[in-house]
Amino acid sequence: MTRITMDWDRLELTAEGHAGAAEKGRDIVCAGISAIMTCLGQYMLRYELVMRPALSMQEGESKIRGRPLPGWRRRTRAAFRQAADGLAIMAESYPDYVTYEEVH
Repeated sequence: MTRITMDWDRLELTAEGHAGAAEKGRDIVCAGISAIMTCLGQYMLRYELVMRPALSMQEGESKIRGRPLPGWRRRTRAAFRQAADGLAIMAESYPDYVTYEEVH
């Protein structure tokens, strides 16, 4: 099971564990989660929206944290919101394999 947590106070999105919907390399649930996390991480880096983004993308664990640069708070939070919404939909669609929690 993959556990996803969005911490809005720290602006940190974490996905831990393997979904287990299929064998490794064929798991569409893990692939979907990885795609969303990778897109958010690359967006943060490409547009330099955050100071010293903390990106950790490893097998079985992904974490993205960032402190918005002055003037980019709204855009940064919107990017996190979009990724978080996509991951929440994954949890709704695959409740046996994904949990999603928001922390404030």
